Amino acid sequence: MVAGLRRVNRTQDASTLLRRVQKDFEKDATFWFELAAIASEMQDMDTLAEAVSRSYRLDPTNPVYRHNQAAVMIALGREPEETVRLTLELLNRSPESVPCQINHALALVNHRRFSDAESLLARIPWVGRSSVEETQIHYTWMLIEDARQRGDAARTHATAVRESDLLPPQRKKREAVLGSKKSG
Repeated sequence: MVAGLRRVNRTQDASTLLRRVQKDFEKDATFWFELAAIASEMQDMDTLAEAVSRSYRLDPTNPVYRHNQAAVMIALGREPEETVRLTLELLNRSPESVPCQINHALALVNHRRFSDAESLLARIPWVGRSSVEETQIHYTWMLIEDARQRGDAARTHATAVRESDLLPPQRKKREAVLGSKKSG
């Protein structure tokens, strides 16, 4: 039923339905994964953070749950050391995975390891990337360029980012870069 509601863009109804049955599924990682997907669609960061954390805690060996946990913590700017650890473990398991490479680069940026993030990003081929991957690559470059006070380069990457592919905290960072005065 929840999947059907999501298919017809009734995510608020799907969220309400899941919240009604939540107590029956407290220990079900797939329940929390589904709630996380809905929260992401609704851009509800509080619910998203709670749901990815719960799915990860219930099944910490699931690579999708690990990836989601790291991605949300990165977007919220939380636990830089933990996100580097998580994303490095995922990258070591799937070294050719572009999403794992991007997530690790973002974790490195949150940890202020800009040179390491640059080296990783420079190895990701642009050809064949999905729009979400391209957005995340540009977003990561934007953060690096902004931190290095290269405003023009940061704004160029910010302009290339598809806002619809960002979470709310990422949108705020993008808006700040786009709104900054030309300084580099």
